[in-house]
Amino acid sequence: MKQQAFLLALFIQLLTTECFAERHRNSTIGNHPSGNKIAVTFRIDVTDLKVDTKEAFSIGIRGNVLPLTWNDTYPMTDKNKDNIYEATILFYLPVTELKLEYKYLLGTDAWENTGNRIMNSAETKLVLPVVHFNDGPPALTDDHADPKLLYDEIARMDSLLFAAYNSQDVEKMMSFFDPDLEFYHDKGGLTNYAQNEAASREIFSRQQNIRRELVKGSLKVYPVKDYGAMEIGAHQFCHEENGKMDCGTFQFLMIWQKKDGKWKITRVASYDH
Repeated sequence: MKQQAFLLALFIQLLTTECFAERHRNSTIGNHPSGNKIAVTFRIDVTDLKVDTKEAFSIGIRGNVLPLTWNDTYPMTDKNKDNIYEATILFYLPVTELKLEYKYLLGTDAWENTGNRIMNSAETKLVLPVVHFNDGPPALTDDHADPKLLYDEIARMDSLLFAAYNSQDVEKMMSFFDPDLEFYHDKGGLTNYAQNEAASREIFSRQQNIRRELVKGSLKVYPVKDYGAMEIGAHQFCHEENGKMDCGTFQFLMIWQKKDGKWKITRVASYDH
């Protein structure tokens, strides 16, 4: 099975873990047509932004309750050509109150540099006030910040990172890492950004069915003063070998730096192999 050799290459490749996740709360509530139905209209004024209106999904929204997710963008449109983009989204809930966390983004990866927006409502039809990009709750900057918001942010990043991993999109995956990355593996030693990128491409070229899943309940997030956050958890990697899925569960630690409003992984420790 050569599992040890495979795992060595696998983890030299790419990290571990991200924020966005055990929970990623990535859609904590599903579609329940027989449940409570809530229609919410989101509105954002982009007059002060440079927007390429030729792109179909240049402005959108992501969140933690279906049909919103943290991985896929729900498009918004400007039908009136007044620079106010809108989207009316229908949520089916098994409960009476919608508890939503969400963010707006431009293009495919330009997130708001703020904390998650939060909305709690039991109204069946709701039109939200017009907002502006980056006018959401304060971003987390120090160890006095709300730990739940930090957890949500890192869980979201983790989810996005490994969505790229599971789809074998090396360029997207490596965009989450700082060029000065240091990756520590208990069996493979220390590797850098270029080595991890090369290893990832090599593994994906011969492994079509390889996936990473965060172990439910394992994710922990701690602030790192004046720097960013520390993510600790366990995750399972599975790949196909001899016609069967071969899986292993391992521990990881990642250091995220938030600089100029963007999160990047600068250090990774992968261990307990």
